[in-house]
Amino acid sequence: MFAGRARWEKASFLFCTGSLIAFIANLTFTAWAVTRPGSNIHNGVGELTGVTSCSRAKSINTGIHVLINVLSTILLAGSNYCMQILSAPTREQIDEAHRKSKWVDVGVQSVRNIFGTVSAGNALLWVLLSLSSLPLHLFYNSAIFTSISANEYNVTVVPSSFITIQNRSALPANFRTPRLNILYDAAISGRLIRMDREECLDTYARNFQSSYGELLLVTPDPTKDGTDLPSPHRHPATLALANFGCGIRQPYQWMCTGRLETEGICGTPCEDVIPEFRADPDQWQPFGVGARGGVAECYALPTEERCRLLFSPTLCWVVTGLNLVKGVLMLVTALRGRRKEQGGVILTMGDAVASFLRVPDEATADMCLASKEIVVAGTRTGLWSREPRTVTGWRRRKFVAASSRRWMVCVLLYVLAISACAGLYQFGQGYIAGDKDFASLMALGLGTLNSKTLMQLETMGSGFDNLLSNVVIANSPQAIMSMLYFTYNGLFTSISLATEWDTYANHRKGLRVSAPAVSAQRATYFLQLPFRYSLPLLATSGVMHWLISQSIFLVFVEVYQEWIEGSGVTVRILDYTTCGWSPAGVFSVMMVGAAMVVFLVASGARRLNPYMPVVGSCSAAISAACHLVPYEKTAYKEPLQWGATNHEGYGKGHCSFSNSEVEPPIKGVMYS
Repeated sequence: MFAGRARWEKASFLFCTGSLIAFIANLTFTAWAVTRPGSNIHNGVGELTGVTSCSRAKSINTGIHVLINVLSTILLAGSNYCMQILSAPTREQIDEAHRKSKWVDVGVQSVRNIFGTVSAGNALLWVLLSLSSLPLHLFYNSAIFTSISANEYNVTVVPSSFITIQNRSALPANFRTPRLNILYDAAISGRLIRMDREECLDTYARNFQSSYGELLLVTPDPTKDGTDLPSPHRHPATLALANFGCGIRQPYQWMCTGRLETEGICGTPCEDVIPEFRADPDQWQPFGVGARGGVAECYALPTEERCRLLFSPTLCWVVTGLNLVKGVLMLVTALRGRRKEQGGVILTMGDAVASFLRVPDEATADMCLASKEIVVAGTRTGLWSREPRTVTGWRRRKFVAASSRRWMVCVLLYVLAISACAGLYQFGQGYIAGDKDFASLMALGLGTLNSKTLMQLETMGSGFDNLLSNVVIANSPQAIMSMLYFTYNGLFTSISLATEWDTYANHRKGLRVSAPAVSAQRATYFLQLPFRYSLPLLATSGVMHWLISQSIFLVFVEVYQEWIEGSGVTVRILDYTTCGWSPAGVFSVMMVGAAMVVFLVASGARRLNPYMPVVGSCSAAISAACHLVPYEKTAYKEPLQWGATNHEGYGKGHCSFSNSEVEPPIKGVMYS
């Protein structure tokens, strides 16, 4: 299938193959997941694993998402590659445009070409590839996710005699309930874990408790009859998802009930107070136990961690379908390659130079020093100027490789995205209770779930509708980043094109062509952007996508409610879906985004040769530099250099690519 095909075609087939492999993997996985006996699909969510430890579920989830990001990177790179192929003009289309004093883009992905030059079939494929990227990035990362297990447990203050006394009838009636009798038996038999105060604080001061349930707080001094001891306190973990007008409370807010009595419910968050309790455990006086001597020790009931790896069948099928669409579109693009080659497709700047040297374009004759700026100005008036020109000797910068509008759009989009991150950072910071200094916010961790940073959304709740809404919210930045990547990649491609063009003024070398190379020509798998740029850009894009996933993420909480009734235990599971965010993640995205803008601007600030016209991706300006002297019929196959082929006694000269000796143009001499 690859015999006789150009290397760019082989590369497009490789991308197509990668896309189809991804489709087969997605299809196989989805079909297995929805049909396996233990899938337990309910309310739009199914199980991939049964109840397991949270660390194991997280490890499996991380491995799966590494694979997902590898596959999505392949799809992103393949889409960009095929879209650039589809926007490339043929020689016939270029000639037709030049006859009308118009020009087309060469060597870059061009929306301008799509809607004004290439065939309707290419334009349709380009649009479909572009549109299929948006929902794919919205849903791919959230099709598989882990549940966060949280136990809803009771906290009961008991006298030390509750544990030590054997005559149970001596205890007050409210400490001889079936539930407390079971807990007493568990304590005596060793099933309750004894903890000192520091251990108790460390164990239960967690955003979502998944390893322990029922808790007994033991006071050191029993009362005469126990009637002044508080009744058992039921502590629902769902309080972590309730908005009290001053942020979402920690699930272990009960630990700070003594502090809340003095500061109110919107006082210092319990998370910020726990370090004080660890430093001086005597300060820890939940439920007013200070009047009875404080907490002496704790007894906790260990539970099995009940995290699960979950999936959304609907989202998996959507991703699989979009993957198939992309694979088919890439395949059609690859299969159209042979016909495009026969039609003289111009994929790279080297293709354009070779084509114009082989068959000169009379529409640009006597314009050898025409730059893109001159051609664009002539296009506006409908007539290209053929007046002889002299070199200016100005050392312009690579900014001129693309239009000021293109630079403005790209940089402005990145600045707006970074500004939006900064705005969201400030907005979210306002909803965080307690310490808000930079160090405290960074200490919350990268991508770490914390009740302080749970989003208080209208979409918070259970069911597939809430799941889908939160998936869109969590992954919208991913789709935006993909669009920004295409813009950035296109602008950097323009800089790369200008750099390659500029080297021909200083060095003699063969043309880099997309068709099979002949003689001194060079063939390559990439189109315009070299691997030394394209691979780091892809890697940076992957890092940005990962950082975004750590900045805003889906949160699926399963709350396990247990009731001890008689000798039995009743369990009910409630699920809640929302989004979480990470200040450290948002800050990291801003820093990497700013670094990308700085790198782009620094690349554009580098200087170009002072004599060679800056042509950018303008087909007419490239054509104007490719009018050979008559005796160089096969120069396009040989090592070439651009310069003055003659000065005509310092009268009227000519500049062109040539495989003969050339000289730098001379200021003051007119060339045409």
